[in-house]
Amino acid sequence: VFLTPVDGGDITEVLRSLEEAGIPVVNLDIRVKEAGMVDAYVGSDNRNAGYACGEDLIDRCPDGGKILIMENPSISSLNERITGFERSIANKGFEVLSRAQVSGDKEQAKEKMEEFLEKYPQIDAVMCASDQIALGALDAVKKSGREDLRIYSVGGSPQIKAEIAKED
Repeated sequence: VFLTPVDGGDITEVLRSLEEAGIPVVNLDIRVKEAGMVDAYVGSDNRNAGYACGEDLIDRCPDGGKILIMENPSISSLNERITGFERSIANKGFEVLSRAQVSGDKEQAKEKMEEFLEKYPQIDAVMCASDQIALGALDAVKKSGREDLRIYSVGGSPQIKAEIAKED
């Protein structure tokens, strides 16, 4: 069985049933909490991906800055990205202005980012847990006309790749 759980913590009974039936399990993408109950894991190192985003931000803003975090805490892989990012920037002069739980929804992220743009005159970067969140934040930034901030995300969706390829 190739298994990609929505939540790696609430799947124990399924794993137990598969184990009792002698069916091998390959865990994909979101790591299950009971790692000893699967035969193999194939997936991204989401914590390291978030850490890499933070390292890039440190390179671009060596004196620190003001940041926002837009997350979706219900999905463990997205939490890992945020955790890695936060570990990377810890004690490097960055201030988290605010956090928003936007459920991975592009429109929710856009609305929240619009609020943040009105509330905070200085934002150096936004760390987004997913590409959909980043796309919503980007829409709000474009609408505002501001060009003074960076948006970080992990995922590599076709929409994000198209945005990165644009000259602006």
